[in-house]
Amino acid sequence: MIKTFREKGYTHGASYLESLSDQLFTHIEMWLKSGVIAPKTTSLLERVFREVGRRIKRIAWGWCDKAVTNLSKMILLKQYSRAKWEEYWKHKLGIEGHFGIHIASVQLSPCKDF
Repeated sequence: MIKTFREKGYTHGASYLESLSDQLFTHIEMWLKSGVIAPKTTSLLERVFREVGRRIKRIAWGWCDKAVTNLSKMILLKQYSRAKWEEYWKHKLGIEGHFGIHIASVQLSPCKDF
């Protein structure tokens, strides 16, 4: 798959698969070594697909392909790349470095019964 990705020019995808290649098929490797089929997947990639599929089925039922693709990208960013997720929203909301919040003190007020 990595070779095919490289041939087609999908360098980011090929690099991603290379960096995870030792974790991609651990479920199958465990099955081949022990003969025991694990009840849950141990492959990172399989877990990612399962998570995206679960969320898409609940949130985007009946949506067009483009909307589902964009939602999938958002799910992956939020779940697996927190820094990029925060960077995206800072840019989207226009709050990149324009202000900072500094809490000088916190004062508790007495609780009143209603």
